[in-house]
Amino acid sequence: MTAREDLRALCHALRGPAFAQGAGGNVSVKESGTLFVKASGIRLEAAAAPGGHALVPLDLAVRALEGDAAAEKALFAITPRPSMETFFHALPARLVVHVHSVGMLLAACAPEGAVPFVGPRVPYHPPGRALALAVRATTVAPHASVLLESHGVLLFDESVGVAIERLEQLEAAALDRFPDAPPFAEYLGAYLGPSAGSSRKLPDRRPFTGYLFPDAIVYAPAVEVDDIDTATALGVLQDDTGSRRMVARSAAALDGACEIVAAHDWVEDVLEAAGVTPLRLPRAAVEALRADPAEAYRQRRVEEA
Repeated sequence: MTAREDLRALCHALRGPAFAQGAGGNVSVKESGTLFVKASGIRLEAAAAPGGHALVPLDLAVRALEGDAAAEKALFAITPRPSMETFFHALPARLVVHVHSVGMLLAACAPEGAVPFVGPRVPYHPPGRALALAVRATTVAPHASVLLESHGVLLFDESVGVAIERLEQLEAAALDRFPDAPPFAEYLGAYLGPSAGSSRKLPDRRPFTGYLFPDAIVYAPAVEVDDIDTATALGVLQDDTGSRRMVARSAAALDGACEIVAAHDWVEDVLEAAGVTPLRLPRAAVEALRADPAEAYRQRRVEEA
């Protein structure tokens, strides 16, 4: 199969918020010195469509990974702009798959060993070059699975079918740890109800206690308000009664933001119901993501889609 055919197969297999919420996750295929990688701010299921992926010279991506500032500047000047996580797509393997699948979020957002996972676990790093270097330090094998703490999972492979089968096995092992957990697809329904433009009522919830993974910080920031009906802030607005409303920058961004909130709430609920204390990102990590220009670009692309 060609790179585009494999990219299309990956996007079809990984479609839907059980694998990646909003514009989260990214995939790539290498062919004849070119890296076909998901474009920034694009939903994973659309990465194979025209404008959904970037064509990156592989040697340019490798030089950027090694710290060549000029190569990094040229890399992210490509149109459409490649995923901000293109750095780990430069690592050896024909296929690289990065998803925020709900089972892997359970493993990533729990203390090490609390949820089954076979493979190395990389401590939290913000998305970007430092994370890719930390992954490389685990000695990536041709068929490696790497858990990214407080983030998701990364798989390296040569075959789409094998990669998807491995991911399904990892998901099943993680979800089997929580036999009483509500299916995420059913849980999600309460977060995708009627909307009013770029605003939607969310299920009520106890006070917010911290972020579990980066996309919640970028697309669904928690905002305490006095009056849920008159507040105009962006993010998950919550008053002291527990009432919540999601307000996005555009109607186009609303569903993705609500998917992210649903995944965040579901992971928190499932872990806590099983007596597992979720890992929460420290304030410094939260502030670093909010100040990251690449994250700001990704957010703008979602709004424009």
